[in-house]
Amino acid sequence: MDRSRLIARGGMLTALTIVLLYLASVMPAGQVGLCAAAGVVPAAPLSRRRVALGVCVYVASAVLGFLILPKKTAAFAYTAVFGAYTLLKYAIEKLRAKPLQWVCKLGCAGVALGVVLLAAPMLLAPSMRVLPDSLDTGAAFGVAVLLYFVVFVLYDIAFSRLLQLLRRIFPPE
Repeated sequence: MDRSRLIARGGMLTALTIVLLYLASVMPAGQVGLCAAAGVVPAAPLSRRRVALGVCVYVASAVLGFLILPKKTAAFAYTAVFGAYTLLKYAIEKLRAKPLQWVCKLGCAGVALGVVLLAAPMLLAPSMRVLPDSLDTGAAFGVAVLLYFVVFVLYDIAFSRLLQLLRRIFPPE
């Protein structure tokens, strides 16, 4: 593929990501889903073995998100969790051993949870509470963390199936 087509595709994918993140920042009810959808966009070039293009789409989208989105929470969620996981997932799935892949993926999910719980309030709004009052007890927090990991595993499985579909529809050149 010639360079100008590659650059144009990267620009279109970045624009699509920014549109999804913008919608996430103005529609709070769909924020998580739209950020997750935006995180899938850099996977399109990765599914065609265009790693550099996938990284460029992620970086450009992250930078533009912090510059132009009205609410920075969507840009933070994309940069720290959903977009970053797309790139990490691609690298992790290069490992041959499936159990090792899952250990790495769950480790990434744990780090993402820690970033959200610890860094988000400091970076976005010092007075912001990440956890509702109902999760202040240890048991409720433990159940919430367990549910987070279950949802993460389901997200990863759905993401893998979507990548398989992308590879079938758009085979590597």
